[in-house]
Amino acid sequence: MSIGKLAMAALALGLLAFCGGSDEPCAPESFSIRTTWTVVGGTVSYTFTTAELSAQRGINFQATPSHTGIPSGCQGKGIYSLAGGASLPNGLSLNASTGQISGVPTGGSVYRASGVAEVSFPGFGSAAVVHRVTVY
Repeated sequence: MSIGKLAMAALALGLLAFCGGSDEPCAPESFSIRTTWTVVGGTVSYTFTTAELSAQRGINFQATPSHTGIPSGCQGKGIYSLAGGASLPNGLSLNASTGQISGVPTGGSVYRASGVAEVSFPGFGSAAVVHRVTVY
């Protein structure tokens, strides 16, 4: 079954709390964001707070997040990163500015990475946006 052109979306909810620190907060108080993922070349499902992405080896994969619930002072200031110690499957990369995960996954067996990606905003802690990436 070819899923190369299939686009799917799912919704996940994350809470960002003020964390103090040296950055000036981009909003006056904690806020919740909703993340929708659009995926080409794979599938997406979600748990209560994060997405689970699936990609097929050798097929171009692109997962792009969009958020609602971000205060106006935080718009465009999100920074995406891999969660502590996490890595993406070989062939995939994370764009720190847009949150897009893309590439052509490689490897000879099922690869599962858990607790993968998060987003943070100035003056706030981070919220997980991708719980798992599976390559089959």
